[in-house]
Formats: sequence, structure tokens, C-alpha cells
Amino acid sequence: MYAFYEVFLYLNYLLLFINTVLGFRKYSYFKNIEKFYVFYMLFLLFIEMTVWTLSTGLGFKDTRFMYPVYIAGDFFLLTGLFIGKLKLNRLFLWLSGFVAAVFLTVVFGFKLNFNHDIAKVISNIIIISFAGTFLIMQIRNGKNVERFFLADLGIFFYYSVSVFNFVIQSQLINLSMDNVGLIGLFNTFFAAILYGLITYTFLKLKK
Repeated sequence: MYAFYEVFLYLNYLLLFINTVLGFRKYSYFKNIEKFYVFYMLFLLFIEMTVWTLSTGLGFKDTRFMYPVYIAGDFFLLTGLFIGKLKLNRLFLWLSGFVAAVFLTVVFGFKLNFNHDIAKVISNIIIISFAGTFLIMQIRNGKNVERFFLADLGIFFYYSVSVFNFVIQSQLINLSMDNVGLIGLFNTFFAAILYGLITYTFLKLKK
């Protein structure tokens, strides 16, 4: 089970690297709002490589302090992406940035101790709501769907799966190692699908 998890984990590292390189090579092909996809891939690659370097290269036994940074950055980039796509007032973007900044201040400034998974689930639900609303609008357009439709669909399903995984873990307190491994494998598998859809979309981009 763990071997399959590692395969998808390193596949995800590779896809994030490929997407970041592709994103910057084709940077001029992106519309302004679409550049959030490039920043999203770069941010995830930074998080993953930092955690990997700290734990594997530098021998850190606890890298959980990176989790709030991931939650805040992930939330801001994806809500910012869909706020732009939905053509909402820019005040929503400022609000998203404010919420992310307050969260980091509470965690690192005031050092309040609480379950960060709850914040992640709330973040995911908000992202799913924005992504779902935009996808419904796209489906209503019929054949006039935009070129990042598959990537947005991948975001919607991956973050929905993440919420589902959290619900399972919270309900089943005494999970066996095999079940924990299965949930981790499930998550990395859907992450690979998301990153693969973004790779496909980046490769097809034309001016």
C-alpha cells in the first residue's frame, strides 16, 4: 500500500515541476486571471519541496508548521482565481487575502492551538463553492466552455475528495495503518489526476 502511495507522491512532484516549467515557458499565452494557475503550481511545488527538503535532507522530524502556510496560500490563490473568473467585485479578492493573513497571524503571531484540519475543510468548502458555481455557468454555456474547463473540474473533484477524506477520518477515530495508507493513496491519486489535467491544459495552450 505504502509503495503505491510513494509512486503517486513522486509522480505528483514530477507533475508539479513540469507544470511550473510549462507555465513559465508559456506565460505570455495566459490571460491575466489564468496566470493564477501558474502561481498555484509554483506555490504547491514550493510547499512540497520545502517539506521534502526539511524532512529528508535536513532531518526535521516535525514539518507541521508548513501546513498553515499551505492552507493560507492555497485558499488565497484558488479563491482569487475563481473570484476573477466569476467577475466578482475586487473587494472579494481583498477579503480573501485578509482572511488568509488573519489565519497566519492567529497561528504564528498569537500561537493559538487549534485543529488546523478544521480550517482546511472550511477552506476547501469555500473553494468547492466557487469552483462549482463557475462550472455550472460553463455547462450552461454549452459548447462555449473555456479552455481551462478540465483543470477547473479537476480542482472541484480533488477538493471535494479531500473534504470526504476528512469526514471519514473524523468519524473513524481508530483507523488502522492500512486504512490511513488507503486514504493517503486515494488523496495522492486524485491529486495526480488534477495535476495531469493541468499539464494537459498547459500543453494545449495557444495564443
